[in-house]
Amino acid sequence: MTKIIRLNEKGIGLMLALISLVVFSVIGVGIVTISRHETGFVVEERLSEDALYIAEGGVEFAVSQLKGNPNYTGPDTDGLGAGTYMVNVVPVGANNQYTITSVAHIPNQANSRATRTVETVVQRTPYQATEAARTDGGVWVFDPTTIRGTIHSNGYLWFNENTTVTPDDNNNGSVYTSAQQGWWGFNEMILISDGNTLTMDSSQEVKSNSWIVTEERIVGGPTVEEWADVPELSFPSVDESELLANAVDMGTGQPPDPFIMEDGKVYNFRRDGFLGTLNFGVVQGEGTIVASQGVRVNFNQPIGSADNYTKMNVVLVDAGWFDKVEFKQDAYIEGFVSSEGFVKATGNIFRLRGTMEAYRNSSFWYSLLIEAGATLEWQELQNLPPGFASGGAINVVSWEEL
Repeated sequence: MTKIIRLNEKGIGLMLALISLVVFSVIGVGIVTISRHETGFVVEERLSEDALYIAEGGVEFAVSQLKGNPNYTGPDTDGLGAGTYMVNVVPVGANNQYTITSVAHIPNQANSRATRTVETVVQRTPYQATEAARTDGGVWVFDPTTIRGTIHSNGYLWFNENTTVTPDDNNNGSVYTSAQQGWWGFNEMILISDGNTLTMDSSQEVKSNSWIVTEERIVGGPTVEEWADVPELSFPSVDESELLANAVDMGTGQPPDPFIMEDGKVYNFRRDGFLGTLNFGVVQGEGTIVASQGVRVNFNQPIGSADNYTKMNVVLVDAGWFDKVEFKQDAYIEGFVSSEGFVKATGNIFRLRGTMEAYRNSSFWYSLLIEAGATLEWQELQNLPPGFASGGAINVVSWEEL
């Protein structure tokens, strides 16, 4: 007979319970420790992400400043969200490029829990008119004219010869007038003389804030709309001090003949007497001619040729009532003409690749008079002189985190 001996098992359950408690306690402490580390990591990661957003906000601030002021460099510090940023801007070369460095701290530089630094290179595309011709007063066309782009006037449009309007590379090629009162008070805002036509692309449009009394002489099938809601043109104010800050002062005398421009410089001619007139002979080179303090400007000799357009800008500021810019001979120009007075093209041939602005406001006088076989062809310009550089677009060239 087998005898079974039973061991004393008293206290084993208690020991197992204690062992289990210790094990679970260790596991619990480990979980809490890991959880704390995980939470801290998540918090630090979130702070770092917020700092990056704040640094990018600093870049956006610098971009907004550059749009209005091409000479902006900072440094500037400001708060954004839970932190602060500091931005510096450094011009790069002569291609309208800038390096923007933005450093962000949360909550601030003195007590920073997170820091991110962003460096962005941007390129500034200055403001440019999108029209081939834009005027504040009336337009008279007395010779066959081709306009590649849009013509927009705050006054009437009077086509006394055949005129052709075609789209440019951006598909702009329409005719607009925003005025409701024409020459000497008449309401015919767009007039086409008997026997002539305004020929346009069928995808474009003709709109007037008043009547179009010669609609049957608009051919090509564009959209034609009378009493339309055409917005009035505004003309950018020229920063004259910036324009003339580094200009070559040519005084009040007559221009040298030939007048040779160098390296795209700005040349400032000033009024000579109450009704001073600048009479240019031969003009060569590349640059900007500025007539300030109001003056009449006559170009009495041919400019450029069909094979070699002269890269020239003409700017008339502080104009009086009768001040104007007049091209009396053949002209082949790549650039822009910006006049606070009138503009007259009276030579045999007038070719402009760029933009023409004439903003002498008058309901009974012209801002632009064409008495030449003219071609106005809108073209984006790469090198606008100072004073015309505000506004426009800022494009990102590169972005990196330091």
